[in-house]
Amino acid sequence: FEDEPLEELLKTKLHCIQYENCDFVDINLTDYNVECIKKAKTTDKDFDVLPKKVDYKFAIIVPNCNNDHGDYKGKTFLRNCIDSILNQTYKNFILIIVDDCSTDSSIQTIESYKSDRLVLAQNTRKKYNGGSRNVGIEYALKYFDFDYFCFLDSDDWWKDNKVLETINNRLYGHDMALLGMEL
Repeated sequence: FEDEPLEELLKTKLHCIQYENCDFVDINLTDYNVECIKKAKTTDKDFDVLPKKVDYKFAIIVPNCNNDHGDYKGKTFLRNCIDSILNQTYKNFILIIVDDCSTDSSIQTIESYKSDRLVLAQNTRKKYNGGSRNVGIEYALKYFDFDYFCFLDSDDWWKDNKVLETINNRLYGHDMALLGMEL
């Protein structure tokens, strides 16, 4: 739209705002039938009122296959992953580890944790990461009451013990939150 005069943009009957100190036009498509994940109208929310904080329950799904190896701070990748989840300050979660036919010591490592927040589901045939996540989703939907899914691979871990608390405090009823990673 850079070369279009404001009058031409207004003919599209879209909600347009021209900023006087900027070189661009902001176009609001919320009232139009466009392909998107979620549609909302600006009248649907009172943007001056912050919604009440909710203590959401999370189903954290971790697919695993032979990740009981590596050495980071004296622990295997799998142990770092599990510890980073179980040591969160925010405790309203269930951790579902879906083992995808591991042949290493992964099962023994997972079973060594005595936590009522950790559940082990084992695939009877190879399903790889995506299929194992789906198994975890189905398991969570069948056996648990929760508000959101979280996904973490078994060779990754959360950097500190406030990650889940931070996620919970920022959700405010959103459908999805995407988080980055640090190498």
